[in-house]
Amino acid sequence: MNIFKLLTTVGFFTLLSRFTGFIRTVCLSAFLGASVASDALVMAIRIANFLRKVLAEGAFNACFVPIFSKVLNIEGKDNARELASKIYSLLLMITIFISVIVVFFYPIVLKLFAPGFNGDRMSLGVLYGRICFPFIISTTTVAVFSGILNTLGKFGIPAFFQVFVNLGSIFAMILAYYYDLDQGIVVSIGFLVTGVLQVAIIKSYATKNNFVVDFRFNFLSPKITLIFKNMIPGIISSGIWQINLLIDSRFASTLTSGGVSYIFYADQILQLPLATLGIAIGSALVPVFSRSINLKKFKQLRIDFNKSLAFSFGMAFPATVGLVVLSFPIVAFIIGRGKVTLEDVKIVSDLLSVFAFALPAYVLNKILIAACFSDSDTKTPLYSTTLNMIVNVTLLFFFVPKFSYIGIALSNTVAAYVSVLYLYIKKPLKFKILKLFKGILLKQIIVSGILAGILMLTSDYIFDGFYDYGFLYKLLILGVVILIAIGIYCALGVVFGFFNQSKIRMEFKK
Repeated sequence: MNIFKLLTTVGFFTLLSRFTGFIRTVCLSAFLGASVASDALVMAIRIANFLRKVLAEGAFNACFVPIFSKVLNIEGKDNARELASKIYSLLLMITIFISVIVVFFYPIVLKLFAPGFNGDRMSLGVLYGRICFPFIISTTTVAVFSGILNTLGKFGIPAFFQVFVNLGSIFAMILAYYYDLDQGIVVSIGFLVTGVLQVAIIKSYATKNNFVVDFRFNFLSPKITLIFKNMIPGIISSGIWQINLLIDSRFASTLTSGGVSYIFYADQILQLPLATLGIAIGSALVPVFSRSINLKKFKQLRIDFNKSLAFSFGMAFPATVGLVVLSFPIVAFIIGRGKVTLEDVKIVSDLLSVFAFALPAYVLNKILIAACFSDSDTKTPLYSTTLNMIVNVTLLFFFVPKFSYIGIALSNTVAAYVSVLYLYIKKPLKFKILKLFKGILLKQIIVSGILAGILMLTSDYIFDGFYDYGFLYKLLILGVVILIAIGIYCALGVVFGFFNQSKIRMEFKK
């Protein structure tokens, strides 16, 4: 399997889904700004996504894919279909049960996650949350079929499906605006409906690839037990990570109205490169690494591991430079309209510039976790995530009183580097860093530093008065600057030798 082609394909489809997420953020900021309603809606969506990310993603795919792949290749398609049907049925029953409980006790759940909510923020948060939360039921199907398709070598479609949720939210906001409806209620309903749409599409796609999964009441078996046993550390790790994010929201909710939205807007912008470079690539690498380990092709494993690092850092470093140096024009372009004020833009841009410093750490974290999961090591990611939360929460108590919103970003950034350092030290011995990659990494850092210097020297002049420009003028100026920056980085990459892909491929084959 061509690792560069795989990473490019997954990255492209994820980038496309994140672009629609960008449009969604633009609409949300324009229609709701940083307000009581936006805080309530953001929190409702975050709580709905909490269990989805804990149960249906990450740990599940990492534990399901290796076992499913082994059954498919050794025991045949019928047994693989039976395994998939059983795991789908069990996850479906679990999420339906949890949804009923959470919806009934939602005021308690919301108060737990956002103690600063009261009055209108509390009442709207409960209303929106009860509509959004059943969304997790649809994610069980999406998670199972995504694992199946990834095992079959179909990586693009699962990465592309988030686009439907984004498009549903965009359509709902536009519909509510033109018909003067309650934005929060309509968007919440749209969020739920698009989850159902995801299920219909992914099941249809799997059927076209001759793989049908159905519901079965007899969903227990030794293999199901093994999957869930392997998932326990991963679920705890994912749960800790999501709790970590909700702790950030908890601290933000105690600040002035709009605090939750500020963190949300900065995080959504950061998610564009992070999801493309880290999350999607990390999940795509699990079946690739697992196959090499199972076949004992350790030389190929090291080559693919180092290629993934070179590819990801080659994108992460310039993205970090752009988000840090150009944070204000980027934020002003994305959310600087409607009910969003200049002060709102300044706060979000400051948050983004600090959050962005952690982008290389986040990307490395995803690749190293994929390495651990592919080697059946679920404990090291758990310890790393636990360390991240401990460092983050400890620093929040010191930084937030002194730096307000920026304290949240600082705490997250420091914790990211501490935890990924631990993960790197404890990674499986099979995953070795090659000398060639170390040279490429040094060149990428030098070139990124040169690019940062150029942008810092010119950005103040280029973006003077940028906030007051019209949308199309902002798009033109920011687009031209980004294209020139990409051109400079690529040109320097050629000069320094790390963009000569044919040479790199030949060197990695040695």
